[in-house]
Amino acid sequence: MDRYFHPKEVRKLLKSKLLKSEMRAAFLLLIPVFALYIIFVVAPALTTAYLSFTQFSGFGNPTWVGLENFQRVINDSQTQKTLFNTLYFTVGTVFLSIISALFLAVLLNQPLKGRAIFRSIIYLPVVAPMLAVAFVWKFMLDPSPSGLNNYLTNLFGLGAQQWLSNTRLAMPSVILVSVWKALGYNMVIFLAGLQGIPEQLYEAAEIDGANFFQKFLYITIPLLKPVTTFVFITSTINAFQAFEQIYGMTSGGPANSTYTLAYLIYVKGFRSLKFGEASALAVILVFIVFIFSMLYIRQIAKEK
Repeated sequence: MDRYFHPKEVRKLLKSKLLKSEMRAAFLLLIPVFALYIIFVVAPALTTAYLSFTQFSGFGNPTWVGLENFQRVINDSQTQKTLFNTLYFTVGTVFLSIISALFLAVLLNQPLKGRAIFRSIIYLPVVAPMLAVAFVWKFMLDPSPSGLNNYLTNLFGLGAQQWLSNTRLAMPSVILVSVWKALGYNMVIFLAGLQGIPEQLYEAAEIDGANFFQKFLYITIPLLKPVTTFVFITSTINAFQAFEQIYGMTSGGPANSTYTLAYLIYVKGFRSLKFGEASALAVILVFIVFIFSMLYIRQIAKEK
């Protein structure tokens, strides 16, 4: 005798079959994505981790050396100087990025005439490739009197400066270019945060007699804390991975004063053909970025 199915059981059965069919279709559609991710992300990461424990010049077979590469690069004076340069670059870039982007965001959040145009102009450098920006700024910072920056300094009687060939000026020059490049992106993030602050808070503060700076200090800054945390962490991670601006503007010079960890990895791997040491430095860099990423996730969880 045929079994009688209740309408609810039929709907449940159809829903279960439909769900399985949708999951099967979704899995099939995601296979190319997973394959590309494994080929271009997972496989290179695992290869780098393996090569960090080997001695490999790009030819022949890698030779297992254990932790020797890590010991060598950590005790190397060049690595220590590069780590200092990277920290110097990171602190300078992050500090200036946050201050300048917040200032412009507050300014362009006011009801000014033509503010949309100014927002677009400030955001334009974000769209340009970093390497192209680096080459353009290298031309502008040409040490000869014909360079644009030196032409301007001569107009003000400051004389020509060796912007990229002076050990004291090279890194600040690269920092300023990096801040200029990321300024528009950080400004947009701060603008989004500012527009999420209720206007009633500012109106209540005005009724209590608060001026602009008091409203900024006691309302804007505290309520922008999650946004500031996001900008701080993302800017820090990007600064630790800085490569294009170094490659395009200074090539690590003068006297290795603008070497960063990412650029040193390139030099070790593709110029010195020491892929084991380059991979060890890459693992160290990933570890540093991972720590900052975990700090960001922990901070966001705490804010929620």
